[in-house]
Amino acid sequence: MRKFLYRAFANPTDPLYHKVNDVLSIIILISVGFIIAESVTSIGEQYKRFFAISEWVVVGIFTAEYLIYIYIAKSKKKYLFSLFGIVDLLAILPTLLTLFVPVFAALSGLRVLRVLRIIRLLRLFRILKLIRYSHNLRGGQKNVLDGVRFANLEIYFFALFSLVVIAGTLIFLAEGRVAGTDFTNIPAGMWWAIVTLTTVGYGDMVPQTVLGRIVAGFTMVAGLSMFALLISVMGKVLQNVLFGGAVDSKKE
Repeated sequence: MRKFLYRAFANPTDPLYHKVNDVLSIIILISVGFIIAESVTSIGEQYKRFFAISEWVVVGIFTAEYLIYIYIAKSKKKYLFSLFGIVDLLAILPTLLTLFVPVFAALSGLRVLRVLRIIRLLRLFRILKLIRYSHNLRGGQKNVLDGVRFANLEIYFFALFSLVVIAGTLIFLAEGRVAGTDFTNIPAGMWWAIVTLTTVGYGDMVPQTVLGRIVAGFTMVAGLSMFALLISVMGKVLQNVLFGGAVDSKKE
Protein backbone atom coordinates (compact mmCIF):
# COMPACT_ATOMS: atom_id res chain seq x y z
CA MET A 1 0.00 0.00 0.00
CA ARG A 2 2.81 2.41 0.88
CA LYS A 3 4.50 1.77 -2.46
CA PHE A 4 1.25 2.42 -4.32
CA LEU A 5 0.61 5.67 -2.42
CA TYR A 6 4.19 6.75 -3.05
CA ARG A 7 3.67 6.21 -6.78
CA ALA A 8 0.44 8.21 -6.74
CA PHE A 9 1.58 11.14 -4.59
CA ALA A 10 5.37 11.41 -4.62
CA ASN A 11 6.80 9.93 -7.82
CA PRO A 12 6.80 12.51 -10.68
CA THR A 13 7.98 9.89 -13.18
CA ASP A 14 4.89 7.73 -12.68
CA PRO A 15 1.79 8.42 -14.86
CA LEU A 16 -0.44 7.73 -11.86
CA TYR A 17 1.16 10.68 -10.06
CA HIS A 18 0.09 13.12 -12.78
CA LYS A 19 -3.45 11.72 -12.90
CA VAL A 20 -3.85 12.09 -9.13
CA ASN A 21 -2.47 15.62 -9.18
CA ASP A 22 -4.79 16.59 -12.04
CA VAL A 23 -7.79 15.35 -10.06
CA LEU A 24 -6.68 17.18 -6.90
CA SER A 25 -6.10 20.35 -8.90
CA ILE A 26 -9.65 20.22 -10.25
CA ILE A 27 -11.01 19.67 -6.73
CA ILE A 28 -9.03 22.67 -5.47
CA LEU A 29 -10.39 24.90 -8.22
CA ILE A 30 -13.95 23.69 -7.59
CA SER A 31 -13.62 24.31 -3.85
CA VAL A 32 -12.37 27.85 -4.51
CA GLY A 33 -15.27 28.40 -6.92
CA PHE A 34 -17.74 27.28 -4.24
CA ILE A 35 -16.25 29.72 -1.71
CA ILE A 36 -16.55 32.55 -4.23
CA ALA A 37 -20.15 31.66 -5.14
CA GLU A 38 -21.15 31.25 -1.49
CA SER A 39 -20.07 34.82 -0.74
CA VAL A 40 -22.91 36.06 -2.95
CA THR A 41 -25.77 36.37 -0.45
CA SER A 42 -28.58 35.27 -2.78
CA ILE A 43 -26.67 32.18 -3.93
CA GLY A 44 -25.27 31.35 -0.49
CA GLU A 45 -28.68 31.40 1.16
CA GLN A 46 -30.45 29.50 -1.59
CA TYR A 47 -27.90 26.68 -1.75
CA LYS A 48 -26.75 26.74 1.87
CA ARG A 49 -27.15 22.99 2.39
CA PHE A 50 -25.34 22.17 -0.87
CA PHE A 51 -22.37 24.36 0.08
CA ALA A 52 -22.24 22.83 3.57
CA ILE A 53 -22.20 19.26 2.23
CA SER A 54 -19.68 20.04 -0.53
CA GLU A 55 -17.45 21.77 2.03
CA TRP A 56 -17.21 18.64 4.17
CA VAL A 57 -16.67 16.42 1.13
CA VAL A 58 -13.77 18.61 -0.02
CA VAL A 59 -12.32 18.79 3.49
CA GLY A 60 -12.57 15.00 3.74
CA ILE A 61 -10.58 14.63 0.51
CA PHE A 62 -7.95 17.15 1.62
CA THR A 63 -7.70 15.48 5.05
CA ALA A 64 -7.08 12.10 3.42
CA GLU A 65 -4.44 13.70 1.18
CA TYR A 66 -2.75 15.31 4.20
CA LEU A 67 -2.65 12.00 6.10
CA ILE A 68 -1.26 10.21 3.03
CA TYR A 69 1.58 12.72 2.71
CA ILE A 70 2.41 12.20 6.38
CA TYR A 71 2.32 8.43 5.93
CA ILE A 72 4.65 8.31 2.89
CA ALA A 73 7.00 11.10 3.98
CA LYS A 74 10.57 9.95 4.61
CA SER A 75 10.83 12.57 7.34
CA LYS A 76 7.41 13.27 8.83
CA LYS A 77 8.71 16.20 10.87
CA LYS A 78 10.25 17.78 7.78
CA TYR A 79 6.96 17.51 5.87
CA LEU A 80 4.81 18.80 8.75
CA PHE A 81 6.91 21.97 9.06
CA SER A 82 7.51 22.47 5.34
CA LEU A 83 5.67 25.14 3.34
CA PHE A 84 3.33 22.67 1.64
CA GLY A 85 2.78 20.76 4.87
CA ILE A 86 1.62 23.93 6.63
CA VAL A 87 -0.54 24.93 3.65
CA ASP A 88 -2.13 21.45 3.60
CA LEU A 89 -2.97 21.77 7.28
CA LEU A 90 -4.37 25.30 6.96
CA ALA A 91 -6.60 24.09 4.11
CA ILE A 92 -8.55 21.79 6.45
CA LEU A 93 -8.04 23.39 9.87
CA PRO A 94 -10.65 26.21 9.68
CA THR A 95 -13.51 23.85 8.85
CA LEU A 96 -12.42 21.27 11.43
CA LEU A 97 -12.32 23.99 14.08
CA THR A 98 -15.99 24.78 13.42
CA LEU A 99 -16.77 21.16 14.29
CA PHE A 100 -14.63 20.75 17.40
CA VAL A 101 -14.64 24.30 18.79
CA PRO A 102 -18.11 25.84 19.35
CA VAL A 103 -16.67 29.37 19.38
CA PHE A 104 -15.30 28.99 15.87
CA ALA A 105 -18.58 27.41 14.80
CA ALA A 106 -20.37 30.57 15.94
CA LEU A 107 -17.89 32.75 14.08
CA SER A 108 -17.79 30.65 10.91
CA GLY A 109 -20.00 33.15 9.10
CA LEU A 110 -17.04 35.55 8.97
CA ARG A 111 -15.18 33.23 6.55
CA VAL A 112 -11.89 34.81 7.67
CA LEU A 113 -9.94 31.57 7.96
CA ARG A 114 -11.44 29.95 4.88
CA VAL A 115 -9.48 32.27 2.61
CA LEU A 116 -6.42 30.21 3.57
CA ARG A 117 -7.68 27.39 1.39
CA ILE A 118 -7.12 29.62 -1.62
CA ILE A 119 -3.42 29.38 -0.86
CA ARG A 120 -3.70 25.74 -1.93
CA LEU A 121 -3.72 27.05 -5.49
CA LEU A 122 0.01 27.46 -5.02
CA ARG A 123 0.22 23.67 -5.22
CA LEU A 124 -0.55 24.06 -8.94
CA PHE A 125 2.97 25.42 -9.39
CA ARG A 126 4.33 22.02 -8.36
CA ILE A 127 2.33 20.34 -11.10
CA LEU A 128 3.34 22.84 -13.77
CA LYS A 129 7.00 22.51 -12.92
CA LEU A 130 6.75 18.79 -13.68
CA ILE A 131 5.97 19.53 -17.33
CA ARG A 132 9.68 19.75 -18.10
CA TYR A 133 10.17 16.22 -16.75
CA SER A 134 7.36 14.77 -18.86
CA HIS A 135 8.81 16.40 -21.98
CA ASN A 136 12.27 15.17 -21.07
CA LEU A 137 10.97 11.62 -20.95
CA ARG A 138 9.24 11.94 -24.33
CA GLY A 139 11.71 13.58 -26.61
CA GLY A 140 14.75 15.70 -27.33
CA GLN A 141 16.17 18.93 -26.02
CA LYS A 142 14.05 21.17 -28.23
CA ASN A 143 10.87 19.70 -26.77
CA VAL A 144 12.22 20.33 -23.28
CA LEU A 145 12.89 24.01 -24.06
CA ASP A 146 9.48 24.47 -25.68
CA GLY A 147 7.75 22.80 -22.77
CA VAL A 148 9.52 24.91 -20.17
CA ARG A 149 8.66 28.18 -21.93
CA PHE A 150 4.99 27.43 -22.42
CA ALA A 151 4.82 25.98 -18.91
CA ASN A 152 6.14 29.31 -17.62
CA LEU A 153 3.26 31.04 -19.41
CA GLU A 154 0.77 28.69 -17.78
CA ILE A 155 2.38 29.29 -14.38
CA TYR A 156 2.05 33.04 -14.91
CA PHE A 157 -1.68 32.87 -15.60
CA PHE A 158 -2.27 30.56 -12.62
CA ALA A 159 -0.32 33.02 -10.45
CA LEU A 160 -2.38 35.91 -11.82
CA PHE A 161 -5.64 34.05 -11.19
CA SER A 162 -4.51 33.21 -7.65
CA LEU A 163 -3.61 36.84 -7.00
CA VAL A 164 -6.99 38.07 -8.27
CA VAL A 165 -8.85 35.60 -6.04
CA ILE A 166 -6.77 36.35 -2.94
CA ALA A 167 -6.87 40.15 -3.40
CA GLY A 168 -10.62 40.04 -4.12
CA THR A 169 -11.24 37.96 -1.01
CA LEU A 170 -9.06 40.12 1.26
CA ILE A 171 -10.71 43.37 0.12
CA PHE A 172 -14.13 41.79 0.68
CA LEU A 173 -13.12 40.78 4.20
CA ALA A 174 -11.75 44.29 4.86
CA GLU A 175 -14.60 46.31 3.32
CA GLY A 176 -17.59 43.97 3.29
CA ARG A 177 -19.06 45.25 6.56
CA VAL A 178 -18.71 48.96 5.76
CA ALA A 179 -22.06 50.72 5.37
CA GLY A 180 -22.95 51.30 1.71
CA THR A 181 -19.90 49.37 0.49
CA ASP A 182 -19.54 48.23 -3.09
CA PHE A 183 -17.50 45.22 -1.96
CA THR A 184 -20.57 43.13 -1.25
CA ASN A 185 -19.08 39.76 -2.21
CA ILE A 186 -15.91 38.11 -3.49
CA PRO A 187 -16.83 38.42 -7.22
CA ALA A 188 -17.17 42.19 -6.72
CA GLY A 189 -13.80 42.18 -4.97
CA MET A 190 -12.28 40.21 -7.85
CA TRP A 191 -13.54 42.81 -10.34
CA TRP A 192 -11.84 45.51 -8.27
CA ALA A 193 -8.67 43.36 -8.10
CA ILE A 194 -8.55 43.00 -11.89
CA VAL A 195 -8.99 46.76 -12.39
CA THR A 196 -6.32 47.48 -9.77
CA LEU A 197 -3.81 44.88 -10.95
CA THR A 198 -4.05 46.11 -14.53
CA THR A 199 -3.59 49.73 -13.29
CA VAL A 200 -6.76 50.82 -15.13
CA GLY A 201 -8.18 52.49 -12.01
CA TYR A 202 -11.80 53.21 -12.93
CA GLY A 203 -12.45 54.57 -9.45
CA ASP A 204 -15.88 52.91 -9.33
CA MET A 205 -14.88 50.97 -6.19
CA VAL A 206 -12.64 52.65 -3.61
CA PRO A 207 -11.59 51.19 -0.21
CA GLN A 208 -12.74 53.26 2.77
CA THR A 209 -11.02 51.57 5.71
CA VAL A 210 -7.34 51.60 6.65
CA LEU A 211 -7.14 47.81 6.27
CA GLY A 212 -8.78 48.04 2.86
CA ARG A 213 -6.26 50.65 1.72
CA ILE A 214 -3.40 48.45 2.93
CA VAL A 215 -4.77 45.57 0.84
CA ALA A 216 -5.12 47.97 -2.11
CA GLY A 217 -1.51 49.11 -1.73
CA PHE A 218 -0.14 45.58 -1.80
CA THR A 219 -2.41 44.76 -4.76
CA MET A 220 -1.08 47.74 -6.75
CA VAL A 221 2.54 46.77 -6.10
CA ALA A 222 1.75 43.15 -6.99
CA GLY A 223 0.19 44.33 -10.25
CA LEU A 224 3.39 46.12 -11.27
CA SER A 225 5.42 43.01 -10.39
CA MET A 226 3.11 40.80 -12.47
CA PHE A 227 3.56 43.09 -15.48
CA ALA A 228 7.34 42.76 -15.17
CA LEU A 229 7.00 38.97 -15.07
CA LEU A 230 4.60 39.01 -18.03
CA ILE A 231 7.11 40.92 -20.18
CA SER A 232 9.81 38.39 -19.35
CA VAL A 233 7.62 35.33 -19.92
CA MET A 234 5.99 36.62 -23.12
CA GLY A 235 9.37 37.66 -24.48
CA LYS A 236 10.69 34.11 -24.12
CA VAL A 237 7.51 32.57 -25.58
CA LEU A 238 7.50 34.92 -28.61
CA GLN A 239 11.20 34.29 -29.13
CA ASN A 240 10.49 30.56 -29.15
CA VAL A 241 7.52 30.90 -31.54
CA LEU A 242 9.23 33.25 -34.01
CA PHE A 243 12.78 31.89 -33.98
CA GLY A 244 12.40 28.36 -32.61
CA GLY A 245 15.54 26.82 -31.22
CA ALA A 246 17.89 28.93 -33.35
CA VAL A 247 18.76 31.33 -30.56
CA ASP A 248 19.37 28.50 -28.09
CA SER A 249 21.53 26.64 -30.57
CA LYS A 250 23.77 29.71 -30.95
CA LYS A 251 24.09 30.03 -27.19
CA GLU A 252 25.16 26.43 -26.95
